[in-house]
Amino acid sequence: MTPSLVTYFLVDKLSHPYYFGIFLACRIISTIYVMVWDYYMDWGLFRGTKLGHKILRDKLTFSKSFYYTCIVINFLIRWFWIIPLVVYNDSQKATLMNKLKILTVTSMMLEAIRRTLWAIIRIENESINNFENYRPIVAIPPLVDELDQ
Repeated sequence: MTPSLVTYFLVDKLSHPYYFGIFLACRIISTIYVMVWDYYMDWGLFRGTKLGHKILRDKLTFSKSFYYTCIVINFLIRWFWIIPLVVYNDSQKATLMNKLKILTVTSMMLEAIRRTLWAIIRIENESINNFENYRPIVAIPPLVDELDQ
């Protein structure tokens, strides 16, 4: 289930302000954590030492604008789960299904875009790091143990 749908259904269940506050705090902490993990660990960003590359890394395959665009897109789509909190209105039960359909389709398309951009930068980061021989592979181990034959 997409995060926006989970948020939409939980808003109805968490009508008490205390539980809603806990839910909101957990979602905010979780979103910040995965964004930092994306940027720093998976994409290798915020490790630049060269002038003009402080937010990025020293070795880049794509243009700087591509990375900055991906950072902004990742940020916006990661925070897309807030939209159901804004559009949720108890008095409009008739349009509930229409809202859910639109949110579901939109969040699925946005998540596909986000994951595609994430994968491009992740693979590029791994290629650069492995190309620099941080994890050299001397020999590929055999699938079948030679002693068993």
